[in-house]
Amino acid sequence: MKTDNTLQNVLDFSLDIFFPNRCPCCGDFIAWNVSICDKCKDKLSEYRCNLNNDIKAAYYYDGIVVDGIYALKFAGSKNFAKHCVSVLSDSLDEDFDIIVPVPIGKKRLRKRGYNQAEVIAKYFSDLKNIPVEKNALIRVLETVQHKLTQKERIKNAEDSYQIGKTQVSGKRILLVDDVYTTGATSLVCKNMLLSAGASHVTIAVCAKTYEINN
Repeated sequence: MKTDNTLQNVLDFSLDIFFPNRCPCCGDFIAWNVSICDKCKDKLSEYRCNLNNDIKAAYYYDGIVVDGIYALKFAGSKNFAKHCVSVLSDSLDEDFDIIVPVPIGKKRLRKRGYNQAEVIAKYFSDLKNIPVEKNALIRVLETVQHKLTQKERIKNAEDSYQIGKTQVSGKRILLVDDVYTTGATSLVCKNMLLSAGASHVTIAVCAKTYEINN
């Protein structure tokens, strides 16, 4: 693990020569080995969440947090994911067996080139030395959630995801995604994992909306 981190540091330093590192929230240039500028790090403290037992979010989805999520999802910047994982890590004191990212559809994956939930999962894995299981859940339908009612979102999520080939019975699972909006997707995925025999599932996200209190 230490060797892998050293190689990654060398790669990050080299890439910074040609593609200078930028803050995901404001776009300012930052050192190659940091994930966010000091100004935005201070500003983000205004949006910190109170963490509870089973749903852990680093920030509320507002202000410059929205910019950080946008950079993660659409600008190819992984810095905000890395920062949020560092914020959440101290609150995750459980012993997890596997980390499961919420999958995205094949069409969106081809267009974007990556699944942002897998990026978050990889940072958690590197930090906690816990394996990522990308095939524990699979996306079977390519649908859009944001225009649907809460009831429609739940039904849509139930139709869109299935348990994959990874054995989850008896496992303590960290389920990760970028944003927890109404909770439909994350909670449906959590319940699927529990129904498949997982002993416990904790949800961790970079941000959640204010109206979500659970």
